[in-house]
Amino acid sequence: MSKDALLIARGFPPAHETPSIRMDEWRYWKSGNDTRVVRFDGDRVSEVID
Repeated sequence: MSKDALLIARGFPPAHETPSIRMDEWRYWKSGNDTRVVRFDGDRVSEVID
C-alpha cells in the first residue's frame, strides 16, 4: 500500500506523533495509550507493528 492510499484509508496520523508524512514511520492511535506503527520503504508500507 502506498502512503497516499494509507492517507485515504486511515487519514493523517496525529501531528504530535508524526510531524511530517515524509517520514518513514507513522504512528496512529488504536485506543488509550495503544498505538500502531506503520513503517515505509520508500512510498510503500513495509511493516505494521501493533
